[in-house]
Amino acid sequence: MQNYNSVNGQSILDVCLSVYGTLDYLYKLITDNNISGVDYVPTTGQLFIFDNSLTVNSNAFQTRNVARFSTLYQSDSINDFGIDFNL
Repeated sequence: MQNYNSVNGQSILDVCLSVYGTLDYLYKLITDNNISGVDYVPTTGQLFIFDNSLTVNSNAFQTRNVARFSTLYQSDSINDFGIDFNL
């Protein structure tokens, strides 16, 4: 098992992608760290444990500046694809 500290603005999905390189182990991350569910929002610097032998992407475990997963597709009116979400 290895430790990971979340960075500002990460969701639990971001943490899972950062440590495992895939969302395939999301349930494992949640249960190993006694997290209530996928809607849980980590605090900055929160310690997570994960099984580094399951890491799919060798570049996954590194600290990055990331945007919150839930804000990636938000827009005030029309996004890059010309879709208006404010109907």
